[in-house]
Amino acid sequence: MGGPLKKRAKFFLSVIFLLIPIHILIPQNSTTRVLVDITLNQKTPNESGTILTGFVIRELRKLNDIIIVDDNEDFKINILMFENRTKTGDSLGYVISTIFLAPDTCEGYKSYSYLTSSLSTAKKSEFEVTAKNIAVYFDQDILKVYRK
Repeated sequence: MGGPLKKRAKFFLSVIFLLIPIHILIPQNSTTRVLVDITLNQKTPNESGTILTGFVIRELRKLNDIIIVDDNEDFKINILMFENRTKTGDSLGYVISTIFLAPDTCEGYKSYSYLTSSLSTAKKSEFEVTAKNIAVYFDQDILKVYRK
């Protein structure tokens, strides 16, 4: 009497106790710390750099497991931005070089290891799309490997 029910209860309790240690071993909410740095040439307006940087940071934050930091980063995204102008001063758009780096310490000095880079051109009206492309590239080509 009650034998099969008692065996089932013991079985379910055993399964629950076995699953608890597995749940503890799985990393919970791991985040990646990213530093975004931008360098402009002398003729590129600071406003353009600020706009592009803001879009890139916004797109990276949408990835949910990214924290934007000023130091102690896991990755550094270095954006080099140059405005192309005609001889008369009309803007032709921007050349944007994005370099993805990982910090490295060598003999006590902080240095960076080159991971990959991308080169694009954009008009100011295309900064938002450019920022999305940078975030997608970082997520799919770099973080995909890091998350494994």
